[in-house]
Amino acid sequence: MSGETSAHEPSAGNDPTESVADAVVTPPSEPTPQLPPENLVRGLLLSLLVVPAGILVFVLIWNLGFIASIVGFGVAFAAFFLYRLGSGGRVSMRGAVVVALVTVATLVLAFLAAEVFTLAGEIARVNHVSVPEVLTSPELSSILWRAFSSPEVAGALAGDAVMTLIFGAIGCFTVLRGAFREAKAAPLAG
Repeated sequence: MSGETSAHEPSAGNDPTESVADAVVTPPSEPTPQLPPENLVRGLLLSLLVVPAGILVFVLIWNLGFIASIVGFGVAFAAFFLYRLGSGGRVSMRGAVVVALVTVATLVLAFLAAEVFTLAGEIARVNHVSVPEVLTSPELSSILWRAFSSPEVAGALAGDAVMTLIFGAIGCFTVLRGAFREAKAAPLAG
């Protein structure tokens, strides 16, 4: 009896009913590489590169006679991409707020630049001079102030601003929602 093993005793690996899968030992998995801590300032600075590009594209499309939500999408996407690139791959809630603020600031500045460019084009057409000549004129700021403070122009600006806001929100909503969802789901960085 001493040479026999009972059914309840563990075998020493010689059991023919033991499957190959049970005998294979899986190596310990390697830990998932952690992202470096978020670099908020670097992410902000890199995301600011979208401002001049967004203004340029917005003004070009504006001068074609369109208010396009694609500009809002492009600005938000580029700001998010550049922020992530600069921050080291992380996007915290503060980072998502930075992306949203850069997007909004770019769209506001783009709208103002488009209005200034439109007014400069009208002044150039009436006075038979070039647009760059109008834009570099020392009197431009006083002309802009008078024009933008008149009730007729202010009313037209308000309508354009509302349309720009609506189309900009439509364009950037999906990207910004994704940025905030990612930030909410991300573990806290040290």
